[in-house]
Amino acid sequence: MGQTIGLALIALLCFGINDFLFKRATQQGASAHNIVMTLSLTMFPLLLLYGLVTGDLAANPAALWGTVGAGFSYIGGYSFAKALKSGAVSIAAITFLAEKLTILKLGGFAIAVVAVWLLLGGASNSKTEIPRDALTRVVVATVCVGVAFFCFKLGIHQGATPASVLLAQTIGLSSVATVASILIDKRFTPSSTSVRYGVVIGIIQSIGLGSLLEGLVKGEVSILFPIAQLSFLVTAIMGVLFLKEQVTARKNAGLAAAVGAVAMLGLAVQQ
Repeated sequence: MGQTIGLALIALLCFGINDFLFKRATQQGASAHNIVMTLSLTMFPLLLLYGLVTGDLAANPAALWGTVGAGFSYIGGYSFAKALKSGAVSIAAITFLAEKLTILKLGGFAIAVVAVWLLLGGASNSKTEIPRDALTRVVVATVCVGVAFFCFKLGIHQGATPASVLLAQTIGLSSVATVASILIDKRFTPSSTSVRYGVVIGIIQSIGLGSLLEGLVKGEVSILFPIAQLSFLVTAIMGVLFLKEQVTARKNAGLAAAVGAVAMLGLAVQQ
């Protein structure tokens, strides 16, 4: 089970870097729908190649659960990109999917909630206060991504391989994202900024998703997914270093709580 935690930590790192890149892209004028479209189109050939090389692709109706989750993935990615345009780069939230509940797991969840509250909260007169609409988008994004991962887990439980479900989800996501982008812009002309950042994000996202989903094959969603969602630990540090976001005692306490949550959820795997 230690290997599954390692895979979740790789996903945490990848998702944290991508959150930061999303913020940079939106600051430079890239639209959320074009970023999501570009990253999904980048992921498709990479995940197809991964499935062919590993021999993990296999026709199975259960893989269609991936396409069910595709719509939720698009809403989640779009909402999060929009949130980052107006909110601090360290914002995030956690989705909980019910499995076997233990004391350590419950403790990890509680500390994670405290970490999110510390990082999201702020005085009404604070310059770093996060707009309410950004918080709403983060909640929507987190719930939708949680549903998408749950669909993946259902596909695996019903006999589909990880590569098959993930590829099906990516095909669905890229199709939805492309159609949505054309409808919004009335043409297929993503900006150079969207393409530049979207390709890089797509490559990193493929690595992160592949790692997390391989871990979910043997591990519990209710442990591994919250660990990966604590990617704001990485994002917040990058925000301070590169975007000069304000460092406060509250933010430091939130980051410390996030580290504690990861550690406790890691220990929960041993039970």
